[in-house]
Amino acid sequence: MAMTANLLGTYRPCTQDASKLVQSIRLRASDPSLMDDEEALPGSATVEAATDFVSELFALLEVPPPTARVGTFFGEVNVVWQAGTRSVRLAFFPDRPILLVFGDVSQPSGSYRGDANPSPSEVAARLMALT
Repeated sequence: MAMTANLLGTYRPCTQDASKLVQSIRLRASDPSLMDDEEALPGSATVEAATDFVSELFALLEVPPPTARVGTFFGEVNVVWQAGTRSVRLAFFPDRPILLVFGDVSQPSGSYRGDANPSPSEVAARLMALT
């Protein structure tokens, strides 16, 4: 994995992973062939909110998280990381705060927790718990 230096000269091994995820979000959110008949593509503000947040998040990570899955659903952008039965999901909406949902997929849905407007550092902590 290539390492990229930040302005302070510290190496962040996750920069390349962030770029790939940002590209994946943009591609997924711009492909109308992936949408259902009545489903709209996410707006540019939602896509930019997702890509900006991911860039800030990955700048905090020392170790790459599991590979993320990107999805869209009626104007929202979803990014999901999973390791074993544990998952972390970020949902970006056109008219609501960002939502962080985390939990164990082997447990009932009541075992999931959700936090509105998480900071990149809060999400980083959840992702590091997956590694």
